Amino acid sequence: MVKRRVWALVAWGLGALFLLVWLFVGAGTQWFGLASLWEEASSPWNYHYTSTWDPVVSRVRGLSIAWGHGPVEVRSSPSSQVVVTEYAGETLQGEAKLRLSSSRGVLRIQWDRSPLGLSSFLPQEKRLVVEVPVEVATQLREFTCENLSGSITVDRITAQETCVRSGSGDLFLSGLQGETIQVSTNSGALRWQGGAAQDLEVELGSGSGELVNVEAEACRLSTVSAPVTYTGSGRQMEVCTVSGPVRAELSACPEEGTFQAVSGSLEVALPENPGFEARCQSLSGTFVSEFPGKSAQGVLYGAGGPLLQFSTTSGDVHIQRRSGSAL
Repeated sequence: MVKRRVWALVAWGLGALFLLVWLFVGAGTQWFGLASLWEEASSPWNYHYTSTWDPVVSRVRGLSIAWGHGPVEVRSSPSSQVVVTEYAGETLQGEAKLRLSSSRGVLRIQWDRSPLGLSSFLPQEKRLVVEVPVEVATQLREFTCENLSGSITVDRITAQETCVRSGSGDLFLSGLQGETIQVSTNSGALRWQGGAAQDLEVELGSGSGELVNVEAEACRLSTVSAPVTYTGSGRQMEVCTVSGPVRAELSACPEEGTFQAVSGSLEVALPENPGFEARCQSLSGTFVSEFPGKSAQGVLYGAGGPLLQFSTTSGDVHIQRRSGSAL
């Protein structure tokens, strides 16, 4: 009996020693190479192809991107060249690779090299990363980025005319500036942090929208069924929604504003100001204003002046005082 116990203890000791050695060797070799295999299998972008464009040799006044499927990232960079990197889950050959060309100073990046771009109708996904030198990124005449079914991320790009569109992907924008900016997505969400435009147009379908610290001379926001929050300024505001609630928190009272809704609610938060007039027409929606001064059609606050017009079928309208406004 004693011998059996001794042999059992010896066996347990050898087993524990073997386990410790296995763990030590495995950790030092990335688990015998299995970790790297797992990383390769889990990453959808195992292959990448990089191209560069020297703006000194061939000036870049505009950037146009037409992508098919997969995420697109465009950002300013301290690099002296435009760096274009294409990622894929499998080897790309021939016409499957992106096309990089230039015409009249506009650098064009297209989904593939086929004459008709037919591969964009295939389910294959590719990721695109474009790094633009700061000197170029802040002085573009035009910037266009379109994606059929992938997300778009744009960081610190300034252009006279800007258009960012995605069919079904989310949009992530930061520091986007320009004279004219158009942003739209059918079913994706919009997240925009910091930006400015003289003429701004935002169109959303079923994806939500959140715009923070965005300044515009003329601002047009439209949504079908998704909630939208706009924080910033707009001298001329135009808002249209079907069923999605819209909230505009403004740093100053607009000089004029038109707000329309079917069943979606409309909320406008204003700071203290000399005065404005708000008129509301609605079949069954309620109208509430935290600013005093009633009129026949809504509110006449202070000295009057700017006219804000609200029109809804069943959506409610609420004019709020911004937090911190004097009573």
